[in-house]
Amino acid sequence: MAVTIKKRDIPLISLVTVFLALAFPGSALCTGEFDLTFASGNAHFLAVTQDGTLWSWGDNEYGQLGDGTFEGREHPVKIMAGVKAVSAGFNTSFALKEDGTLWAFGETQFGQAGVGDMPNVNKPVKILDNVKDVVGDHFVGMAIREDGSLWAWGYNGHGSLGTGSYEYPERPVKIINSGVVRAAFGGNSAYAVMSDGTLLAWGKNNTGQTGVGEIGSTALRPAKSARGIMSIAGGNQHAIGFNADGKLFLWGDPTATYSVSAPDGASLADVSDSRPEFAHEEIRQVAAHDTMNAVVTGQGQLFTFNGRETPWNNGCINDDGIPMIIDDVAAASVTSDRTVFLKTDGSLWRCGPDRMVLDQNGNQVGSFTPVMIFEGVKLP
Repeated sequence: MAVTIKKRDIPLISLVTVFLALAFPGSALCTGEFDLTFASGNAHFLAVTQDGTLWSWGDNEYGQLGDGTFEGREHPVKIMAGVKAVSAGFNTSFALKEDGTLWAFGETQFGQAGVGDMPNVNKPVKILDNVKDVVGDHFVGMAIREDGSLWAWGYNGHGSLGTGSYEYPERPVKIINSGVVRAAFGGNSAYAVMSDGTLLAWGKNNTGQTGVGEIGSTALRPAKSARGIMSIAGGNQHAIGFNADGKLFLWGDPTATYSVSAPDGASLADVSDSRPEFAHEEIRQVAAHDTMNAVVTGQGQLFTFNGRETPWNNGCINDDGIPMIIDDVAAASVTSDRTVFLKTDGSLWRCGPDRMVLDQNGNQVGSFTPVMIFEGVKLP
């Protein structure tokens, strides 16, 4: 199965902004207006096939595969039916079913599974009803319910859950009463896009990533950050989002983004005009982790960019070290050491140096060029 790639015909651009957090692989991404049907944790994968069946494979030390064992799987194993969306933390998994029930399995040390005071769980446990979206990241989880309320649970050492304290809730607690349409974690910060166009943020603001209060401060409750952002994702110390016009914005860590002064709190930099490939493009989805960013355009092209000295350390590059533009992409996610993307034909691909990752045939697939790891994934 061929992957269409293109060499970039523009020079690398240094991205300037600021951000800090736990540098662990759970991918922090915003799914826009569709359900994400694949997820990647530290060393495990989740995928939902066309018939709504959830499959998992990879490391299973904490029960994060949900197969009733703690044994790693070299090949995908069937977990449950009726699933419409998935998300993953470091060693935790979440499955949202068609009936609105949210199920969790995996590590419970910080309450990140939301199952209460239980040892690591190796089978799906229902934690909420009437859920329409779920976000897992690092050692935390968030859910948006049908009434627009936002709930969170897990690690809260930097106030990133928005509960007003630093306590770790082991079960979901309500953070916002109504009006939430999107949500994202970013290391030790979190974000919510409201139905009136307001962007709320909370948690650690050591690099300006939340746009709330002074740099170096912490907001324990959601507070207004900006307006006009339609969808958002959080890296470890920066954020990336787009507005209704499809313009892309970044703010926070100067090693991951541009930084310019802008109204409404957050320092927002419009990179659509600075990066020609984004100009006049409809943005479909954004994803971020650490200093890595991924953008999927409305035309189905995937771009990845990073602000480090080795700027493409977990993206897709060819043998000459040139970043790839990948066509026919439906959705993407990024972690500390890999980019994972779903193509419009239902095939799931990854690239990056992580050699712990196995494909569906049990083969190690660490590679900076795309490698297919699963087929038949349900399109968002």
